[in-house]
Amino acid sequence: EVAVVEVPKEEDRVIPPRWWENFWFREGASVEAYADNDWWAANVRRYENFQVHLRYQGAGDEDDEWVDIDDVARLRPPVDGSSGNQHCQVGQQLKVLFDEERWYTGAIIQYDR
Repeated sequence: EVAVVEVPKEEDRVIPPRWWENFWFREGASVEAYADNDWWAANVRRYENFQVHLRYQGAGDEDDEWVDIDDVARLRPPVDGSSGNQHCQVGQQLKVLFDEERWYTGAIIQYDR
């Protein structure tokens, strides 16, 4: 089964306030970071003291850097559906179809890659 995700235009994108409070900054999580006058895809390498150590996708470790998670001018969540992060957050509420008959409200309690 293939999921089709419509990616919003940059000017139509809405970033929830304080988005970082509900985001799981696990190793490998995708984010977008602002550098060199543009937004770039990056992956979290480490999370420590409200900062993330980022590796820009396609770049080497010489470009890695630490960014404060609440620095909205430098860090934002990925486009919804682009990395799976928006669909795989521990604690996230969702609807679950059981036995193809009934929908239940649930929450993600564990996420394994």
